[in-house]
Amino acid sequence: MLNTIGFYGNPYTKYATYQEFADSLSETGAEIEDLGVGEDGEKHLYGLKHGDTENKPVFFIDADCHGSEWQSSHFSKEFMRRIVNREYHNKPLMDAIVNTFAFYCVVSTNPWGYENNDYLNFNGVNLNRNTDQRWEQATVGEGTINYKGTEPFSELESQIVRDKTYELKPFFAVNVHTTNGEKGGIDTGKVFRDYRSLLLDVYHSCNLSVAKELGGTQEWSVGYSPTFTGFYGNQISKEGTPTIPTILEAQADQTDFDYGLSSLFVLAIYMYYFYKTGVHQIVDIEDVMKIVESDNSHSEQKTK
Repeated sequence: MLNTIGFYGNPYTKYATYQEFADSLSETGAEIEDLGVGEDGEKHLYGLKHGDTENKPVFFIDADCHGSEWQSSHFSKEFMRRIVNREYHNKPLMDAIVNTFAFYCVVSTNPWGYENNDYLNFNGVNLNRNTDQRWEQATVGEGTINYKGTEPFSELESQIVRDKTYELKPFFAVNVHTTNGEKGGIDTGKVFRDYRSLLLDVYHSCNLSVAKELGGTQEWSVGYSPTFTGFYGNQISKEGTPTIPTILEAQADQTDFDYGLSSLFVLAIYMYYFYKTGVHQIVDIEDVMKIVESDNSHSEQKTK
């Protein structure tokens, strides 16, 4: 079990309008890409990019596909700001991660939902049911919270996520949500059949557990339904390996600890360790630091 330093406090306040939030993205220092408008025809989706996405393995994030889970946009934005500025408690580890990977974040997949505090998009579609994975096995559910739309990727928002995934071919992809949560802060006690990496609990420290087998794709508590995570799990990274997908449900109903931001860093640490070693269970942070020290040593030798 990995234990590492987390972030205290939950400082996020919702901007009155989505545009105000969008205007704040420049604070990150990341490159901002306008990805086009959503189904309302007005609000634009934006991508935050840092690093060489063409030549480095990519850590891909999509946040706030359920617009009422707006805090996911805020802590994902803060994660990107810290990545750009290399602000983390363990600087050698941060340097190793940022030197190894490129990062890309669709900071709000559902801008209309963000502004209107609505779980669904402008057309009443649950964007996390609008992918092609397990499409035929899910009921349509029109007028319900799980309405999947008229066809896979019928919605402009999910098309944007799909097309960016095809372009970047990420090594690791995380679909970011918030939840009222269970005591541990991460909602995991549901129907998991097979999974890649699974957050068990984050409380005053960040703990990550991962499956010992990497076959198949992760299934979330909705069972056999389309999900972004399932879609990611069916992709191949540009490194030629299956994209590693996970879903993050960060607790958002408390103020003493920033579960979302902390968990994104834990996932980045896991991704780095797995990429370097092929081992998907971190026993101790010192195991990670041995790899970091080796990387730093090689880097120093190259610069001499």
